[in-house]
Parts: sequence; C-alpha cells; structure tokens
Amino acid sequence: MKKFCNLIIILLAGFCYSQDIILPRGSEWMYLDDGATWNAGWTTFGFNDSGWKTGNAQLGYGDGDENTKVSYGSSSSRKYPATCFRASFNLDSHDSFKYYVVKVLRDDGAVVHINGKEVLRSNMPDGDINHLTWAASTVSGSAEDTFYDYLLTGELMIAGKNTIAVSVHQRKGSSSDISFDLELLGTNEMSFDSDGPYVFYRDNQIVVKSIKESGPCTEIYADKSSAQLMCHVTAIQDSFTVILKEDLPIPEDQYQLPGKILAISDIEGNFKGFKMILQGAEVMDDRYNWTFGTGHLILVGDLFDRGESVTECLWLIYRLESLAEEVGGSVHFILGNHDIMNMIADTRYVHPRYFTNASLLGENYNDLYAVDTELGRWLRSKNTIEKVGDLIFVHGGISPEVASLNLSLTEMNSIVRDCIDTPAVDSNSILLTRSDGLYWYRGLVKKTITESQLDVILNALNSSRIIVGHSVVDEISGLYDGRVIAIDLDHEENTQNGWMHALYIDDGKFYIIDNNGNAKLFLSEDLSGVPSDVSLPQQYRLFPAYPNPFNPETTIMYSVPRRAEVMIEIYNLRGQKIKNLVREFKNTGVHQVVWDGMDNNGLHAGSGVYVYRMCAGDFSISRKITLVK
Repeated sequence: MKKFCNLIIILLAGFCYSQDIILPRGSEWMYLDDGATWNAGWTTFGFNDSGWKTGNAQLGYGDGDENTKVSYGSSSSRKYPATCFRASFNLDSHDSFKYYVVKVLRDDGAVVHINGKEVLRSNMPDGDINHLTWAASTVSGSAEDTFYDYLLTGELMIAGKNTIAVSVHQRKGSSSDISFDLELLGTNEMSFDSDGPYVFYRDNQIVVKSIKESGPCTEIYADKSSAQLMCHVTAIQDSFTVILKEDLPIPEDQYQLPGKILAISDIEGNFKGFKMILQGAEVMDDRYNWTFGTGHLILVGDLFDRGESVTECLWLIYRLESLAEEVGGSVHFILGNHDIMNMIADTRYVHPRYFTNASLLGENYNDLYAVDTELGRWLRSKNTIEKVGDLIFVHGGISPEVASLNLSLTEMNSIVRDCIDTPAVDSNSILLTRSDGLYWYRGLVKKTITESQLDVILNALNSSRIIVGHSVVDEISGLYDGRVIAIDLDHEENTQNGWMHALYIDDGKFYIIDNNGNAKLFLSEDLSGVPSDVSLPQQYRLFPAYPNPFNPETTIMYSVPRRAEVMIEIYNLRGQKIKNLVREFKNTGVHQVVWDGMDNNGLHAGSGVYVYRMCAGDFSISRKITLVK
C-alpha cells in the first residue's frame, strides 16, 4: 500500500483560523463586460488592462445591490456568457502566510486565476473555459449572496505585486443577473473537517481519497479485500468501517411485503437525525450494526445536498445494505431528484464545503460520483420506483402523464438509469422532467389531481397506496383518504429540536414512529373509539360523536363498506346547514373527522344543539350533538 498526503485547495467549513485581510470585499476591480473574445494572457501580471473599466464590488446587474453595474449586451434574452475581472495586491514576502483564503461570491459560476495560474473553479464545468462557456448550474436564493471559501497554499504567491483574475459566468443567455465580489485573507493556522472516503478505480488500482484532521490523504490498494475504509462523522465525532462489495447488482423493483418496514425520505446529509431515527426504530444499534432482522429499510430519495454529512450518510446506507442481506433483511435506496442531480452535474444545492474538498483531493466535484467510483457505480445501480407488497415507493410521485405511458416498473427504472449519463431524447423523457417526472412530481402532495385520476394510477400499478417524499409536510400525512402517504419532513429543524419521525409499517398496519421508539397508529386502521360490535365495516354507520356535549371539539366516526362519495354536514335546529365537514370519496374502512365548533365562515357556531348528517349514495342518517361554550 502506498500512502501520501498533499495540500492543494480546501474549503473552510466549520472551523476557526487567525487571518489578515489582504484584499477586502468591495475592492476596486478592472472589468471587461463587452462579451468579446478574451485576449491571450489576460490572467497574467503583465497584461495591459488600461482599456478596461473600473468599479468597486459588488459588481454585476439585475439584483439592485451592486456598487457597480456591468453591461450584459443589447439583448435581454441573450446575455453575455462571461464577464472578466482583474485586481492586484502586494505582499512584502511570499513567506508571510502559509495559507491564503479566497472568499468568492459568484452568480452563477466563476474561475479564479492568481498570477496566470488557475487556482479554483466554482460551479463550472470541466474542460477549457473561454468567453462562451456557461456555468454548470443556475444559482438562486441565498446562494446568490454566499461567499464560498477556499484555501490556497503559499507557494502560489510571490513577493511584491500579485494579480488575481476572475471570469464570472452565466448559466444561460436568459439569466436575469450576475454578481461578483471577492475577499483574500492570509492565515498560518488551519484545521480540517473529515470527509470521505472516496473510492476510485484507476489504472487497475483502488485509489481511496479522504480528508482527515491532518489534511487530505490518498491510499492505494491492489484489490478490494485489502482496502481499509474508515468513515469518520465529524457532526457527532464518531466513525464506522465499510467493506467494499464484490459486485453491485441492480436490485429487484418488486418485493413481497415484509413483517416490518421503516420508510424515511429527504435526509439531505443530516447524519445526526438519520442515526437518531434508525436507532429509535431499532434498525441499527449504536455501533451501526443491523438489528432489524428481516425487516426492510426504505429510503425514499434525497440523501444529497444541503447538509454537511452526505458522504457519511451514503456510506452508512452502503454498510447497512450488506449487513441486512446477511440476515434476510433489505435496504432500499430509491433515487430522488437531488441524488440524480449530483450525478448529472447539477450542483446548485450542494453544500459549499464539498466543492473545494474535491479540489483538495485533486478532483472536480463531479468526479466524486463518476462511473469510475464506488459510490458512483452504486448509485447508478439504484431504482427510482419500487413496489413492496401493494405499496408503491417513489420520491416525487406518479403523474397522470407518466401513468399514461403504460410502462412497467422495470421499464421506468431502466429508462431513468440509462438517462443519468445519456440524456433522454424521446417521449419517455417525461419520466425525468421537473413537473411530471417520477422524482420531481408534486401533484400528489399538492392534491392537484382528482380521486378518479388517482384511481387510474393505482389500478395501473395494481397498488393500494403510494408513499412519496420530495414535498415537505408538517407531519406524516395520509392524503386522498390515505392512499397517498407524504413522509418528507423538515428533518434538520426537527433534529435541532431533538426529535425525528418516520413511517413504520408493522404487520400491514401503519404507524408514525419517533426516535425514542414510540409508535402511534396512523390512518384509518386506527379503530380506537369505534363501538365493539364493529370490527370490519359491513355497512354504512354513523357513530355517536365523542365527547358529547363538547368544548372545544368533538370527533365524528363513520364506516364505509365500499368506496363511495361521502358527505358529512352540520345543521342547526332550524335546518340551516352551517358547516361542510366531509365531501370526498372514501375507501372501505372506518374514518373520522373532527368538528371544532366553527361554521363555514370561520365563526364560532355558539352554544346549542346541532345535527350532524352523513350521506353516501342512498344511505342517509342524522344524529344530535350539543356544543357548550
């Protein structure tokens, strides 16, 4: 085994260092904003930039917060792809600092040169960069005002005058704005947050690159059996080992219903919260060993982006997947939009630390999940939609447009998998689109389709329910009478508040489980409060409301023997309807609705006796209830 460490560029994330400001934010820059071909040597010290314009940062247009507004050309729909900036700074001695910190604000992408040498790329593609090169992805929201931090080694600088040159690039010709500012700092002390390992297969060797507390490190192995992988989790100061798999087969996309399922989505690099819920649900122990037996853990997409522990989450799933298989259990990693975005170079939501961690390791960020890496190959083997029992698991959802293609699950998964590295060019590309595709669709959670359209989708898949992530809800929710279950919660905020929730299915019953292992029955399977003579609904029934009299609210339960449109309404004793409680199709089962004493206008109904009435087909029944204020 060969082992060596080297320092190139590193992102500063989550640690402190002493610093001196060399080039402050808001400095004066020379700039070229005419969209013309770049002159040779424009990044070097001796280049003649006397014909360039000057202005103080922030430089750009379109946001209204610029100190200097630059030109974008004569066409608002075809703006210049790139704008160039140059500035100089003096150093008394090139030994003054061991490291130099570059903080760059760029919308959308940027390439930075010092003394004619490229030192970093931020949100830019591989290959040669020129005046016609577009940024890798669109920057929006808070990312437009973020300074991305990078560390350069001291040998890049010279004593005396130094030149820094930056090209800032649009994502596309119709982009509405660009922004640029840069700050340069000097420091002699630095520590590192762990990241990795990243496993590459190159030149018939296994190359393992990691960032450790001492800095970046590379290890080379001859075969998988000798590779030693340790994943350190800075967020909780813990670590676990990983053994590389011999092969990475494509998983099945249909499974029999196991005794137990834990389903969770949109972890987004939140290792602490992920560990909390996995331990609470007894999926694993505190040493990351599988304890779920023949149960199934189902990740409904989006392990990537936003969080600082993406790599660690991926390796944990990879580890648990192997351990589960040994005892007849299973781990399902269903790809979401953010997972796929990271494989197709759409990095708009990637946490800033990962861009320059890649540079530190001598890689472009997109190299970390390429086809010559273990994580890249593993991710490309995964499905985008799976069926367990009669339950469909998919990140975004299934739109009527996708359902109309009449594709099998295997066909859908193959199309998405094939298009990760080769863009789709036919009608099947609808599987990949932002509005209607499997991992982008939000219509089920937003309830933009009708009950009848959902019937068609479920019938086509021979399924009873669809479980989705992607669209955040306040709590795990049963929509369309529980036929759609939304499980994407704000896990980051919940973790900070000390709790995590996930969907837990045990013996065919649905629960919400927390990180302490407490499980609460969920959906219409909860028959608490139903009279003992009703075990399964054989007829329409309207049960006595409880409590009665009530203040401030009461629960009305009813049974439906077959799918039907149900209406439950509240009337006063004068026969005037004051509240519509239910008017929708209901599946076979026992259901409930809460009346909070408010009328249709949002006003308190007032004390008195009221009638609640249920209608379904030819069935109609009324009961009385008393509201006490």
